[in-house]
Parts: sequence; C-alpha cells; structure tokens
Amino acid sequence: MTELGQHRIFPDFKRQRARMVKLLEEQGITDEAVLAAMRTVRRHLFVPEALQGRAYEDHALPIGFGQTISQPYIVAFMSQLLEAKPGMKVLEIGTGSGYQAAVLREMGLEVFTIERVRELYEAARELFPEGSPGIRMKLSDGTLGWRVQAPFDRIIVTAGGPNLPLPLLEQLADPGIMAIPVGRARREQKLLRVSKREGRVTARAFGNVAFVDLVGDHGWEGFFSLLFVANREGPFRGLTLFRSLFMSSCSNQAPQGQATIPMTAAMQNKVLTQNLKDVRHKLFVMSGKGGVGKSSVTVNLATALASRGFTVGILDVDIHGPSVPRLLGASASVMADENGKMLPVPCGERMSLISMDSFLKDKDTAILWRGPKKTGAIRQFLTDVQWGALDYLVIDSPPGTGDEHLTVLDAIPDAGCIVVTTPQEISLADVRKALDFLKQVQAPVLGIVENMSGLSCPHCGKEIDLFKKGGGEQLAKQYELPFLGAIPLDPATVIAADRGVPVVSLTENSPARQGFMALADAVIAATEAE
Repeated sequence: MTELGQHRIFPDFKRQRARMVKLLEEQGITDEAVLAAMRTVRRHLFVPEALQGRAYEDHALPIGFGQTISQPYIVAFMSQLLEAKPGMKVLEIGTGSGYQAAVLREMGLEVFTIERVRELYEAARELFPEGSPGIRMKLSDGTLGWRVQAPFDRIIVTAGGPNLPLPLLEQLADPGIMAIPVGRARREQKLLRVSKREGRVTARAFGNVAFVDLVGDHGWEGFFSLLFVANREGPFRGLTLFRSLFMSSCSNQAPQGQATIPMTAAMQNKVLTQNLKDVRHKLFVMSGKGGVGKSSVTVNLATALASRGFTVGILDVDIHGPSVPRLLGASASVMADENGKMLPVPCGERMSLISMDSFLKDKDTAILWRGPKKTGAIRQFLTDVQWGALDYLVIDSPPGTGDEHLTVLDAIPDAGCIVVTTPQEISLADVRKALDFLKQVQAPVLGIVENMSGLSCPHCGKEIDLFKKGGGEQLAKQYELPFLGAIPLDPATVIAADRGVPVVSLTENSPARQGFMALADAVIAATEAE
C-alpha cells in the first residue's frame, strides 16, 4: 500500500501474482500443480509489510534473523523437482517465512516443517496455528529430521550445508525424492535432486544456487564445518580441508551428472575399504581401562615398526584425550592434496599421523561431543585422509569399549586388536570385559601386551615388581591368546614422553626400548604370517 496525496493506493496483488506465474512458465516451470499453487498462495503475506510491494518480484527478500524468503523461481523449481502427488508426506527443513510450506500444502501434500530460529517459528505459527490442516510445525535442528514421523515421501531442504545429512537420507522413503542444496563453501551450492529407489540412492545436480546456511549437527554448526571452515571463531584451527561426507562419498560419476551415494554406514564402509586398499595391516590398540600406557604402546610400537623399515600411519581416534601427537612431538597442521584429501602429518621418514589434536587451536580445549559426532569424525578420518600405501595403520583408541571402538571395528572388521594391560588385577578385570566385547563383535585379537611389567632399578639393575608381574601373560594363556610381550616400567619412557620423543628413538638401549622392539618383532611375525 502506498500514498499519493490524500489517497491510498492498494497494490493489485492478484494481478502481480498472475504476472509472476507467467514469468515462471517462461522460465521453464511446467508442473501445473506448482503453477496453480503459486497462483493461489499470497506471497505478500509472508514478507515484512515494508516489502510487500516487492513480494511478486523474482528475488529473494529478507525476513529477519539473517534469513530470506527464496525467490519465486527457486520455490517453484524445487517444488517441481519433487515430482510430488497429492496425499504424499513431505518434510521441509527450514520453515522460514512459511511460504514454501504453504505452496506445498496447496499442492495437496501433507507438510511437516522444521525451523530452528524461534522467532521465525513463532511468526510462522501465527500463519499456521496449531491444528492447521495439512501443516505440522516443529522447533528443532532440521538436520536431524523428524524421526517419529518418518518415512517421508519427499524432503525439501531450503538451506545449504556442506554435506548431505544422513538422518534425512535415512528418513527418506523408498521410493522417495529429496531436493537439497549442497556445497563445500557457504552460499555456493549445487541444487541436488536425491532419489532413493530399491535401496539405491542417486543424486543429480541442477545448477548453482546460493542459499542461507544449513545450521545443525549435520550442517555448518556440526562436526564437518567446525573443523574445516577457514578463519572460523571457535576451538578449531581454520581449515578448508575436510571434504563433506556427501562429496567424499560419491562414487564415480554416472551419466547425466548422477552419482551414487552411500546410504548407510555399511555402504559407506565400501568407500572406506577402497580408501584403505593399499594398507596391508591394520592394528587396533585398545585397553580395558585408562592409565595403562596404551597410547605410549601405540607410539612406540609404530616407531619400532618404522625403524624396521615399514611404512606406518597412526590414527588417533581418542577424540576427547588425543595424546599421540604430544608423545611424538608432532605439532604441524594438516594439509590437503590437490583433490581435497587430507594429508597425514609426517613424523619422520616412514611414519605419519592424524589426530584430533592437530586441529585444535588451544590444546587444552575440551571437545564436548556425543556419539554421532565422534562416529562421523572417525569415519571421515578413515575416508578423507590420503593414507596411501602403508605397511601398517596403527589405531590408538580411548579407554573402554564405546562408540569409537564400535565405529572402528565396524568399519575395519579385519583390524587386528592388540589389548594393553598392566599386571595388577584391577586392570586385568577390565581387560576381561574388553576381551568379551571383542568376542561379541567378532573382532580378531592379535594378542595381549603387559605394560609396566616390573621396574628395572636404574642404579643396580635389579628388577622390582612394583605393580606385580605376569598378569597379562597368565590372562593370555587363560583366553588362549598370543602373549605379544612385556614392557618394563622404565624412567626413560617418562622422560622421553615429556620431550615428545618415543623411547624407541633414543640411542640408549634401555629395558623399555628393548621391550618395544621385541613387541614390534612379535607383531611383525604375527601379521606377516597371515
């Protein structure tokens, strides 16, 4: 509405809407249901009053809180991509103004829409009160979907993220279609139509678009962006290295721009297996409890293997307490190759490392992540790191039997498990639980290592059973498992660790160094004999 002298002039919104629809037809929109809906839904009611005079221009318009109402052509085009039929269930991620939801409802669809910004949610709620026919609303993280209402025949995402959120893919019906912008840079995406049929998921790109950010656990505020967005404020180093889960998981390009996308963790494992195909042996070092020197065993075993002429990679999957880089004195940042794959940090001529510690700006920063984020991080370490040809990939885990262990053993079922214990019963009791865990998941056990096995007096050379001795070997016999060796408690190990130098790398042939070299020889004998 405008004023001219003493008279008010009311815009002819109906005529403007008709003109907008005619332009959409000229731009290639052919779906009659879409055109009819956009001819009916009054877009000016979904924009701020000051902008209502521009409501039917083919432009995105601000609606506050850094969000926009998409331009009419994008709304129409994405609605057309859905190929929806009346009565279908559609999930919309990013309610925003509510305009897209209104168009979908007018097309005869049952709409479930999620908004994360409370103010926008409440404004849209005024347009769609509780109980409004055809529309149900939720204030939540849209990247998690709406599991209790799944599956959905169609999903439309009106914000752009770095990857294809797996919860949404899982909640898409079979057959089903999803329209979503995905891109490795903010406001630079490809508009994708993702199709699921008979267990196979494909995606086809339909040009470049620029959407507002998809925020959430599986969007720009989740794991993938926190680590790898350049110059971002927060606990992580600014990097642009990690390829999105979607981008990194695509197989070879199929005709007409289609790509096959892994849909489940099992299918993702195929990609992972391909990435690790040049790794001859995978070793998974674990313990039943903390404080047994598991990371020290990992570092010194890897170093000993490298000293024997093998190429070795170390993967530190202890997300909350990554200590391997400090034990190795590794402080370099992770780099990427020309294909966007992460390159492990070199640690000498034959050894390299990937750890969460390499991404932290402040080494004292706590990482407050639950299972899904940890699982996603570990999987990406395995799929998006250019490990290359390795003789051994040694994986250091946190204490216990949690998400990290399940993720690794599910992804790498052929990893040989090395269980570290100390001689005392309190440690052995937890190791028994760990062995039971490995039995339940059917993981191969390479053997048991007894760390802190006696103390060699630095003055007289006499051995002192400070923490007892022999408990690990007895346990190995009890479970009919190989005993890989005993590592004595040695002051040289502590001094070397504080210096960031593995005790194996010292020139002094200390008891601990001898023990670790013997452990490496036992591991070589066990793996090379396979």
